Amino acid sequence: MKPDYTPRQGQYLAFIYHYTKVHGRPPAQADMQQYFRVSPPTVHQMILNLERRGLLARVPGEPRSLRVLLPVEQLPTLGSPAASREEQRADKDTQDRPSQGNRKRPAAVHDTSAALARLKGEEAAALLRTLLRRHPELAEEVEALAGSVIGDVSIEEIAQEVEDAVRWLDLDDLNSRAGRHADGYVEPGEAAWELVEEAVMPFIEDITRRVEGGQREAAIATCAGVVRGLRRLHDTEGGEVLKWTPDSPGEMVGLAVGALRKALRGAEGPQSLAALTRDLPNLLREAAPEWAELLERSWRLPD
Repeated sequence: MKPDYTPRQGQYLAFIYHYTKVHGRPPAQADMQQYFRVSPPTVHQMILNLERRGLLARVPGEPRSLRVLLPVEQLPTLGSPAASREEQRADKDTQDRPSQGNRKRPAAVHDTSAALARLKGEEAAALLRTLLRRHPELAEEVEALAGSVIGDVSIEEIAQEVEDAVRWLDLDDLNSRAGRHADGYVEPGEAAWELVEEAVMPFIEDITRRVEGGQREAAIATCAGVVRGLRRLHDTEGGEVLKWTPDSPGEMVGLAVGALRKALRGAEGPQSLAALTRDLPNLLREAAPEWAELLERSWRLPD
């Protein structure tokens, strides 16, 4: 009987199993975040989903206590670690949408083509158009997935995701990064900053992606969500790791605002540059009025 898990869930199960076998202990959430190149909330939600499905067991509150409940012969081959937030959203959308008729689910793909991974934006778009011409029956499903990936941006939703990404970092994540290693000693504050940066950067990268995709307003809204989430972290208890790097939310705001301005400059070209980037977008100022000076200063920094 085939196990009831999606291809993406199978990859997490396979990673947990093989990591435990190689290292003699289960992986921390930070290990999965690094391998799959996703944010902490994505890893946390995946663990909860696998646990609800009865595929994974853990001891609440105890770090590195994950245990795969399937025999190894029912696990897929562990493939490429390449992943993106788009894949996560698309995978979730596929699970949430009801099945249509007797449509068969595609077989799990356990490895990512190196050629496919090297495609640039326009090349990937051309490939997708060719695929749809050859298989028009996929149009409806592709349209639904595209909507889940791009869609309207909720500033509040982005802010909450940013908060969760940082708050869910724990001391186990910090201890795995700080201290003595083969390359030398890493200060806890430095390790904490790196963890916060890794948690927030996927959202900042999404700002640039949206500008490059012609979604200027969505990019500004995404940046506003990042700013609002970081401001909340600055104002409240931001979790165990943030205690070691309390200034990082303000520093990450500078990176987010700078990424937006740089992307707008690159997308629009020099002719309309002055009009587009002269003033800080009102949406950012409204997201965190207490940081108005910081936002203005970050907006005016040279690229």
